[in-house]
Amino acid sequence: MFLRQSLLFTATLLWNQTESALDNRNKTLAVGLHHSSLPRPNENPLDVQTLSELQESATVNVTNRVDQEDEARFVSSALVGNLRNHAAIFAVNMAVARKLPPALAFSALRVGKGQDNSDEVLCTLIKYASEYEAPKGQERWYTPEKVFSLLVKTRSVDKVLGLFKAAKLQTDVEKLFGLLYQEGFSTLRESMNQEWLASKTKPDVVFRLLGLTKGLLEKQSLNVYHWVLYCQKFRQEYDGKASAVENIAKPLLEAGTVPRLLLFREDFVRANRVHKDLMKLVDMIQDALYEGLIETKKISPVLAYRHLQWYKIQNASQLPKSSSALEDFTSAYESHMASLKKK
Repeated sequence: MFLRQSLLFTATLLWNQTESALDNRNKTLAVGLHHSSLPRPNENPLDVQTLSELQESATVNVTNRVDQEDEARFVSSALVGNLRNHAAIFAVNMAVARKLPPALAFSALRVGKGQDNSDEVLCTLIKYASEYEAPKGQERWYTPEKVFSLLVKTRSVDKVLGLFKAAKLQTDVEKLFGLLYQEGFSTLRESMNQEWLASKTKPDVVFRLLGLTKGLLEKQSLNVYHWVLYCQKFRQEYDGKASAVENIAKPLLEAGTVPRLLLFREDFVRANRVHKDLMKLVDMIQDALYEGLIETKKISPVLAYRHLQWYKIQNASQLPKSSSALEDFTSAYESHMASLKKK
């Protein structure tokens, strides 16, 4: 069904391009189609509504939404994926040739809506949007922040910056990097949260998109803050398994070293100005991390002490002057053992 819809979408776009080209390009683009058995569609050029309807029927909506987890079971074959990519490359080249408004081109290719477009397609789109000259009286659609916020819904921050670099938009890369890592929480990061919330992107996905799977390094403190803030907003908006604190803590347990997990709360407070409501979530995450360290990693107070001592030797300048991490973990460990005895 998907193949049929995709081929129909591609053929319809190709035919309309051919129809508009017949008068101005001496029919050079019409050769392939005139040897085809495809029915002749309406000669009217595609308008915004028609193109929107076509792209809705021709693409699979694969998102990170909580209520669409079953869609993850649908995995396209290599053949279908290859055909889809060729269709997308054709479509983006068509958009450039016809000088479609960038907003329409991004919408038709479902950028930011789960469509798995290749880097080649996205680089072409970004470059085209940045160079597109809006008609007189119309506001320019492109801003690097707007396009970045769309792309980061399905790609990590580093990969999106890489797309801008590949499109040779170095000035935009520098602007985006400055907005991402300026002091304080930038409007760009707020926009990212809004886009993720609108698409119901789960906290573990945002964790990956922010690049935190690489490890909880000191330079990542702003991204950790961003992630926790997003988790809070997500919990306020949506219920379900993805909002449970134990599930929120899972990617941290997978990415963090034992000392970092023990010191999560202290590192967080030391690096950020935390308001009261956010601190409640940080406390709950720390408790879930203690539980994970005990249950999954089999860490005891003795092992925790050894990990912290080793960490102190390696990272003396990064340790809080006074730390209650070992004491807090020991208390959590004793409570855990006591609960097991009662069972």
